[in-house]
Amino acid sequence: KGQDWCSGEAQGHLFQPPPFPIMMCGGPEACAHIHMLFSAAARQKIERHVTLTATGYIAETIVLEPELVQVLQKHVAGMHTRLIEGNPIREFDPLFYAIFHEKNMTMTVQNTSKGVLVTESASSPCAVAIAHAHSAVVTGFATRGMPEAHTTHPIPSSCPFSKPPSAGGMMGGGMMGGLMMGMMRGGMMGNGGMMGGGMGNGGMM
Repeated sequence: KGQDWCSGEAQGHLFQPPPFPIMMCGGPEACAHIHMLFSAAARQKIERHVTLTATGYIAETIVLEPELVQVLQKHVAGMHTRLIEGNPIREFDPLFYAIFHEKNMTMTVQNTSKGVLVTESASSPCAVAIAHAHSAVVTGFATRGMPEAHTTHPIPSSCPFSKPPSAGGMMGGGMMGGLMMGMMRGGMMGNGGMMGGGMGNGGMM
């Protein structure tokens, strides 16, 4: 049986199925939100203003289309919940693997009239480096959209732990390799997978 794909219409924006199976987005609604935000990025309708700090960063993300403000806010709230619960996404990407497995990071989210204000703080040199790298990648999502999502990102060299098994390109140890490793570790056949209980992996914070 083939993978389910996002399709349909949401918030008045017609969109085509993105090249992500739902399991990589975290569910149909989350997948739709990601695709709508990537489409807005392609139209240059998202702005980000980032200030790096000694412990992380402060980022304001603004959507120039009012009907998409709540979409952004729901997406960021969902990613924040995943971070708190340790429910990873994009595990094929080494940096995102590190984000969800690094315990020395906290995030606060504040909704604004045009988007969100996010503060990410870290308490170790490695975690600070991850936070800084995370802010840059999310800026890439906001400015480049889907092409950035198709890119894997390295774990900062200042981190002592080794790269996860998913490190590499999209078709090698990256997107496809990481998905297969995820299915073997706890995805399709494991306790948290399709055969055991649930699956999730794909994201703008």
